[in-house]
Amino acid sequence: MNYRSLLEKPFLALGFLLLSANHVNPQILPDTTLGPESSISMPNQLINGIPSIRLTGGATRGSNLFHSFLEFSINNGQAVYFDNPLSVKTILSRITGNKVSLINGVLGSTSNADLFFVNPNGIIFGRNAVLDINGSFFGSTANHLRFMDDSIFSANQTHQAPLLTNSLPKSLEFEGGNGPIQVIGEGNRLTDFTILPIFNPFDRPLGLALRPQNTFALIGGEIQSQGGVIRSSSGRIELSSITKGKVLLNQLNSDWTFEYSEVDSFGDIALNQRSLIDTSGLVGGPINLQAKNILLNDGSTVLIQNLGNLPSSDITVNATDTVTVSGVSNDPRFTLPEIALIAGDELNVKIPSTFLTEALGLGTSGNIKIFSPTILVNGGGQILARTNGPGTAGDITITSPESVQIDGFAPNLPVVFSNISTATFNRGNAGNLAIFTNQLLVTNGANVGSSTFGLGNGGDVLINAKDITLKGIVPVLFIPSAISSATFSFGSAGTLTLNTSTLTLLDGGRLGTSTVSSGNAGKVTINASQLIKVSGTVPGSINPSLIDSSANIVDPALREQLGLPGAPLPNIPSGTAGDVTIRTKTLLVNNGGLISVRNDGTGDAGTLRIFADSIKLENRGNIAASTAVGNGGNLVFQIQDLLFLNQSSNITTSAQKFGIGGNIDINSGVIALSNNSVISGNAEQASGGNIRIETQGIFVSSDSKITASSQLGPQFSGNIEINTPNIDFTKATLDLAVRPEVEEVAISCNIDPGEVASEFTRPGSGGVASNAEKTGELRVVKNRNNNLQTQEYYLDPETGEPKVYPKVVGWKRNPNGTIAMTSDPTEAVQTQAFCSRTAHNNL
Repeated sequence: MNYRSLLEKPFLALGFLLLSANHVNPQILPDTTLGPESSISMPNQLINGIPSIRLTGGATRGSNLFHSFLEFSINNGQAVYFDNPLSVKTILSRITGNKVSLINGVLGSTSNADLFFVNPNGIIFGRNAVLDINGSFFGSTANHLRFMDDSIFSANQTHQAPLLTNSLPKSLEFEGGNGPIQVIGEGNRLTDFTILPIFNPFDRPLGLALRPQNTFALIGGEIQSQGGVIRSSSGRIELSSITKGKVLLNQLNSDWTFEYSEVDSFGDIALNQRSLIDTSGLVGGPINLQAKNILLNDGSTVLIQNLGNLPSSDITVNATDTVTVSGVSNDPRFTLPEIALIAGDELNVKIPSTFLTEALGLGTSGNIKIFSPTILVNGGGQILARTNGPGTAGDITITSPESVQIDGFAPNLPVVFSNISTATFNRGNAGNLAIFTNQLLVTNGANVGSSTFGLGNGGDVLINAKDITLKGIVPVLFIPSAISSATFSFGSAGTLTLNTSTLTLLDGGRLGTSTVSSGNAGKVTINASQLIKVSGTVPGSINPSLIDSSANIVDPALREQLGLPGAPLPNIPSGTAGDVTIRTKTLLVNNGGLISVRNDGTGDAGTLRIFADSIKLENRGNIAASTAVGNGGNLVFQIQDLLFLNQSSNITTSAQKFGIGGNIDINSGVIALSNNSVISGNAEQASGGNIRIETQGIFVSSDSKITASSQLGPQFSGNIEINTPNIDFTKATLDLAVRPEVEEVAISCNIDPGEVASEFTRPGSGGVASNAEKTGELRVVKNRNNNLQTQEYYLDPETGEPKVYPKVVGWKRNPNGTIAMTSDPTEAVQTQAFCSRTAHNNL
């Protein structure tokens, strides 16, 4: 679905209707289809102090009152009231002519009855439209209204005498070709966003508003709003676009509900130019949107603020094609100090397009539930559930069988980035966030997650997607595309869980949990059945693509600029970093990418655990655990086949000041380090971390190393223990050649006498590396050209002919006690598929 065409459609249709003056000539003309019970129009009546047209007559059946009109439109400055006995509970009005109804004045009722207003040609609510109705209101462009006894009140089949009934309405029925419903207004006056946590709940334009706790329903061919404001305090708002089929109605006491199982096809809903849909009140009421395509644009907002003590209702959005939340407003009429652009002497407020539920009192905020095959949030669009009081924020659940894309930021206002999140700014906890989709794209500085800025805890984040990609940043501000759970205050962050087939982080994309204060960061769990790729840095900088759990120091100036809690909170965090657990088939970290647990404050770093078939770190790929004051984080690897570090890649634990260095525990089928790569556990003013390695074979080039050290001296260095079952280090003589672009490693058994042996350590070495020539005959060498082999062949040492490297499937032991890789599974002592499988599956 091209959302731009949806954006343009309301303007085209609206222009056509307004230019066709004969369609909207304002007047009230009753028809004669009700015979002697026809409606009566009485002009020049004073109602509620306003010169008005009083509508009397009609056909009464029990608590139902039926009205029928040939035309029905209200001019600016006019008022039209339905006048009926108190015994009437439902007023049912239809327009049987061929003209659109323009409501640009006051439409009201003198009683508490619900009002159905049906015109298949279309309905336009102008800028001056006002609803003075004490009950619920149903505006529809349906053809028929069907009742529980199956009688029909039709706007088209007027040649037949209507069978009027005292039964309750059962359904609104659409035959196709039904006109749109359009709402035109001045737009919302919401003035805060993102940095200040509260929309002013008492600053609302009047717009189309009902009395509290009533239902406002617009059910038409298409729903189009240009700055329209629709409000029902603590009531229900239902917007649905139907092209063909039946909308089922149910009434329980004074509450109406709607059901769409018998709709054949849906139309579009487009909310533009700061439109507002609002059920805020002492009990936030439900808002439901149902259509084929739903567009929220130009700072338009769907809002529930709960001001009371009871739980709020939910925002529910269902689309059969696309939901788009796009852009910000740019309206110079409002000159307020919140998020704004200064252009000369003019201050323009900019509000993002938003779905928002919010708790301001003891009650919880509502949930947000969105279902659509495709969901796009871009240009600074927001989907938010938050609390500013003791009440808990609502959950956000997004279900999209095809794709969810959160992209970019507001044009000319990069501080407002596209965002799906839950948050707390007070004692209440943030809600949980769950996304279920086939493909999730978070790009160009967009964010997904949960945060706490108060005493309450952050919510948990769960994402189930076949493919997940995080890429890029917001330019200038360098805000990364991120999936996160974070705390900026005393509350702890929630957990972050991803279940996927492939996870890709590029160009500075980030995923993780964090704290900048006394709250603790949450745990990170990633289950990727095929591949995790963490690659690259922010273009033009060293900031890496990153998976982590961290405690970070925020610069005081930046803390103030971002509106983060300042004094009396410390600038140095005291919370702990969370644990990170990763399970995948293949993990690739390259081109400066990083996976880490880190604490820059006074607390401990977490533990990073990785379970994989193979791990490759290439071209400055890094896996690290670090701490400033507390104990260093631990790194635990359970690898079935291969751990390969190449081109200045590192696995490190480090502790600054008095922190104890973290431990590194590696269990891998094969381990290879090449081209200045390092495995190290280091500390400054305490003991270095220990390194324990279980492997079938370990190969370290002469310019790579495994170390465990402390700046206090060798006696404080950590231990390095390498266990290699089935391999006799005193007899092993190997030459290593590796092709980095393919998964296999190739081994030959010819040693160049001119090469220098690498350093390695044996159990009990106390962290002091020994030379291979002094402790055994294991010799690990690089290719003769001092670079890794990049071709897919090698030169036969006897004939000099190029030969293709075979695929390595396991290990074999030579008669002289040396070992070699083999491509013949019948020779292998342990194949790649078998190595460490039992341990891998049980952890």
